[in-house]
Amino acid sequence: MTLPYLPLLLWQAPLLMAGNHTGHPFYPLPEQTRLLAHFYSAGILNSQYSLYLMTGFTFLLLLGLFLPPPNTSTRSRLQLAIWLFFPPMIVYLISLRVRVFEDRYLIYIAPAFYLLAALGAAVIFTRWRAAGYAVLSLLMVFNLWSIYQQATNPIKADFRAAATYILTTNLQPPTISFQSPIPGKAGQTLSNLQSSSYPHRIYLPFIARSPAPPTVMIQMPYLQYTFDYYYPQPYHLLEGVWSNDNRPEVEVDWEMTSKLSGVSQFWLVVSEEDYWDSRHLTRNWLNENAILQDEAHFVGVDVYNYQLSMNSEQ
Repeated sequence: MTLPYLPLLLWQAPLLMAGNHTGHPFYPLPEQTRLLAHFYSAGILNSQYSLYLMTGFTFLLLLGLFLPPPNTSTRSRLQLAIWLFFPPMIVYLISLRVRVFEDRYLIYIAPAFYLLAALGAAVIFTRWRAAGYAVLSLLMVFNLWSIYQQATNPIKADFRAAATYILTTNLQPPTISFQSPIPGKAGQTLSNLQSSSYPHRIYLPFIARSPAPPTVMIQMPYLQYTFDYYYPQPYHLLEGVWSNDNRPEVEVDWEMTSKLSGVSQFWLVVSEEDYWDSRHLTRNWLNENAILQDEAHFVGVDVYNYQLSMNSEQ
């Protein structure tokens, strides 16, 4: 079963050896355990009932692991325990060098979590049927409510809308003005001159061409792949400045100046900003050295269009 993973190991090994930053924060093992228990029991949305759901599922899991129903194989429970606890432990050990923990990366251990919780529910059901029905009913009600919350509340970053906004804004045709031989009409647009007040219409041989590819800075560089999926046109990519290693602001200033040298206008795509720039040094730098031309906000992602005053004046 591990053979399909081996090609990925060739890709991940250099990252592990280099120890580069990935944008993920470091979570101690107890915090990793708490996050996983929360997501598997209450879902990804916090509510006033999340703690009760997490406590209930944890109780059932421990009950199924240590006080299983009769005729339950010890070997099966051991396999479920390894399936549930071994991968997070490996991820934690890797995170001591390279921060890689994300709950979604460990979604494949969720079946073991639910199977052990089901064993715990079976223990209650076999010893006290009425209590078993009550536990199952409560779990079903709370989980259906959690599913409803996830179905009705946007939870995923809307990169489709963000990329579409940049694309359509970049493709907007400019207003065409030109010098007119008619006195007093210089600088008017083509549509104004071609009105019914003039007997002759004006035709110009326009050649359609695509606008220049925009420059886009993506705050977390690995989000480029999601952005590329929804942005079919070419663009110039700039990676956001990593500042969560407590580097001084003067170093961020130098790196931003170097990255944006020669750039007069660009888009900044921001999502999960605190994972890459928790002090918001990039946007602070832009507020001081650039002019905000446009902005749009979508679920989980924001886009900003900046004009670099220091470069536009050159």
